[in-house]
Amino acid sequence: MQHHVHTLLFKLILVMLTLLVTQNAQANAPFSTVTKLANSLCSTFTSDPKEVKVLMNRQVESFIKQYEGITAPTRADKIRVLNHYKNHLICQTREGEINYIHQALNTGKQVSVINGFLIGELIGQGDQGLIDFNAISIMNGKRMTVLDYLNYRMENSDWSEASLQELKSLKKMLTKYLHAKPLSALSDEEKAAYETMLIHRAKTLYPHDYTRSTN
Repeated sequence: MQHHVHTLLFKLILVMLTLLVTQNAQANAPFSTVTKLANSLCSTFTSDPKEVKVLMNRQVESFIKQYEGITAPTRADKIRVLNHYKNHLICQTREGEINYIHQALNTGKQVSVINGFLIGELIGQGDQGLIDFNAISIMNGKRMTVLDYLNYRMENSDWSEASLQELKSLKKMLTKYLHAKPLSALSDEEKAAYETMLIHRAKTLYPHDYTRSTN
């Protein structure tokens, strides 16, 4: 009887610890910490394409270990983090602030970033969930999802037949298997979350400009 009680107590403690870790994992990390992750992901775009997925994987692992205290992050952990912060992972570019997935398309790095890391390294290794490709970014003065921007790139650039087919294949994969949507198909909650992120980002990074714009 005493052994049975101890076993139940041990199981209860494990459940409580699991819930505690999950709650901590879902809480928002400090803005500076997320910005550091974004900068580290974006910096990999200039690396050898063969190394990009290794470097991006390492950066996400480092974030999870340091902020969430998970010593051995799983692919499911990495997918969860990338989904949770999908709109916060922004690259600083000469063209402005661009979401990292949009920037992969913008710089022709979609094979190494999207196919290699997000799909090949994370999604393609088992049943641990899907990357949310419905991140929003302001491109050419308009709010666009990844799918919107992919369509824009296909329609407004000169591509070789091989490159165009590559993008068409990517679009098919994103829409058929990964639930990518245009902005018009996103829920009001998803759009509102993006606008809230923009306001928080402006207040944090550009407080003086934000104050002037609201006065």
